Amino acid sequence: MPAITELLTAEDMSDKVKGVVSAGRLLELAESQMIPHYLVDDRIMFGPGETKEWLNHNLVVRVPGAHLGDSICRVVNVVEPLGDKAVPPVALRAIAAFLIPMGLESIKTVPFSGVYFLCHRGEVVYVGQSVNVLSRVGQHFGSKTFDSVFFVRIPKSDLDFVEGTFIRTLTPKYNMDKSGRIVAPSPTGYCSPEGEKLVGLVEVAVA
Repeated sequence: MPAITELLTAEDMSDKVKGVVSAGRLLELAESQMIPHYLVDDRIMFGPGETKEWLNHNLVVRVPGAHLGDSICRVVNVVEPLGDKAVPPVALRAIAAFLIPMGLESIKTVPFSGVYFLCHRGEVVYVGQSVNVLSRVGQHFGSKTFDSVFFVRIPKSDLDFVEGTFIRTLTPKYNMDKSGRIVAPSPTGYCSPEGEKLVGLVEVAVA
């Protein structure tokens, strides 16, 4: 662990990498628990060496020019895999390595941003998003019937795109209005390569 005097703020860390990754992006990745960081009196700080290593490994992808489809970032790969006892619905098996069951002790007190799936009897019945998944899921008790919950960590800037695509792909019953039409965020707008990769896996699996 680096000494406290070696830790940098998001702004200083961004300057350290010559602005290639903005301070806002660094904080977004830290708040979604993707990039390694430290809390110093509740302030997010970064270790220069490990942060550079993480950025190089997860955000830097060589694009050969002829195979743009292969140039996919690997940010979502840092989430912990499913435990043996947590079995996701068939519709989500394609992204099982990225799913986190809500019961894991390690996430109970940490406010993650992400997209979550309410499931009942092996079926996804609702897809939602929140900058604090743990708090948001609790609000569904009593209004929706579900027996398990999974989620994937997603940066705030990708939430609308990823949630909307999952809803349109999985068509959960609680994401429909009274006339049976799907209610989901618009698919327009930017989404990072890691977000597109995640939804693409499910789109292919359920096609």
